[in-house]
Amino acid sequence: MLELNNIVDDAYTGIFSTVLTATFYRSTLDFPAPARANVILPITARSKNSSQMLVYPGDASVEINVPQNSAEAWLEVVATGAAEEEFWYTNILDRWRDYFPGSPMPGKGPLREVQVRVDGQLAGAFNPFPVIYTGGANPLLWRPLASLRAFDIPSFFLDITPFLPILCDGRSHSISFSVLGQGENGSICQHWAQRFITGALHIVLDTTDPPVRTTGRMLRYTAPSSPLILSLGLPSPDGKSLKTVVNASRRFDILAELDTGAGKKEVEVSGLGGFENTQYLTDRGDYEAVSQHTYSRYTSKHNNRTVLRDLSSFPLSITTNYTLFSTQHRFSAVLDAYGYDRSLTLPPALGGVEGRARRTKSSQRGAAEILGRNGRASYGWGRMEEEYAYHGDGGETYHEEVKAENATVVRRKRWGSLAPADRDLDRTSGRERVALPL
Repeated sequence: MLELNNIVDDAYTGIFSTVLTATFYRSTLDFPAPARANVILPITARSKNSSQMLVYPGDASVEINVPQNSAEAWLEVVATGAAEEEFWYTNILDRWRDYFPGSPMPGKGPLREVQVRVDGQLAGAFNPFPVIYTGGANPLLWRPLASLRAFDIPSFFLDITPFLPILCDGRSHSISFSVLGQGENGSICQHWAQRFITGALHIVLDTTDPPVRTTGRMLRYTAPSSPLILSLGLPSPDGKSLKTVVNASRRFDILAELDTGAGKKEVEVSGLGGFENTQYLTDRGDYEAVSQHTYSRYTSKHNNRTVLRDLSSFPLSITTNYTLFSTQHRFSAVLDAYGYDRSLTLPPALGGVEGRARRTKSSQRGAAEILGRNGRASYGWGRMEEEYAYHGDGGETYHEEVKAENATVVRRKRWGSLAPADRDLDRTSGRERVALPL
C-alpha cells in the first residue's frame, strides 16, 4: 500500500511529483511463480475520497466476510502515530507530566501496544517499531540519510487461522484495533493525536471440490487483555531532574483444531514480548535522554510445523537538548543507538519460503546541532552513520555501510549477491570510484 498525503494551505503550497514503477518478470523453472493467497481482503477505511487509514482513538474496525472454505488466514498490520503520538517513546507518565512547573510534557507514558480483536476477542498484539520521522529530534540528523523505516513502516503479521471456525459461518464479522497506552484505563494521547492503522487479510482456501465449510473448536486460549506493566518515577531531591522507568512483558498462547475439506489440523499461535524504557529529564524537561528496547518472539505452527516466526529486537538510545532553543534557537540531538533487527519466516501466502527465514539488521548512530538562525534559515551541523545487512530466504545477501556529514555522503560501501558492481566513495576526493575486476 502506498499513501502519500499532502498539506496545501497558505503556508505550504508545494505539490508532490511522484512516479511509481512496477517491474514484472516471467516465471521460469529456476524462478517459478511464488505461492500466494487466494483472497486478500483490505483492512482499510474503504473511503472513496479520503485516507484509507483507520484512526484510533475512534472506530478502528472493519466488517469482513470470509469464504466458508478458508483454510489459513494471515493478518498484516501497519500502525503509526501523529502529533503527541508521533514520538510516543518520549512521552512521560501522567503522574509526572507536570513535574516541571510551567513546562507540561506529552503524557500517557512511553508504552504502546497495538491490539487486534476478532469479534471482540483478543487475537494478537504487538509493540510498534519506534519510527523517527525525517524531522525528528533534530532535522540535520537526517540529511541526506533518512531514519530507519521512515519511508517503509514495517508490517506486523498475525495468524488468525484459529478463529476460522467462527469466521467461516457465512456471516459478517468484525476485526477491530485498539492501542493500549498508560493513561487512565490504558488511554493514549487524544488532543490532536491519532494512531493510523491499516492492513490486509491474506486468505488461503481449501481446494476440496465441492467446497467444504471449515469448522473446528478452540482447545486453549490464554491471552490477557493487558501486558504486565511496572512503572516508577524517581525525582531528584532538589526537584530539578526526574528519572522514569517502564517495563512490560506479555505472553499469549492459542491452540485450535480445524476441520477442513483436507482433514483435521491443529494450529498453535504463541507470543512473547518485552518492553523497557528509561527516561532522564532535567532543565525543566528541555533535556531528555531516552533508552528503550523492544523485543518479541511470535510463532505459528500448523500441525506442529512452524509456518510463521517473527523474532525482533528494536533498540533506541537518543538524547535531545532544547535548553537554549527559546533564547538562541539552538538545539541538539545525539543518537547513540537505533536499530531494527528482525528475522522473519513467512508462509508462502505472505511471499515467504516455508522453513526459511529472511533477516534484516540495520543500525544508525549520529549527532546534530542547530546553532542558530539567520532570518528564516537555520544553520548547524550533522553527521550520521548507518549499517545495513540483509539475508534473504533464498540465500541472497546485501550489505551496506554509509556515512554522511553535513548533508553529504562521505563514505559508502556495498557488497553481497544483490549489490551492484562494487562502488566505494572516495573519502578524500568526494568522487565515486568504480572497483573493476582484474
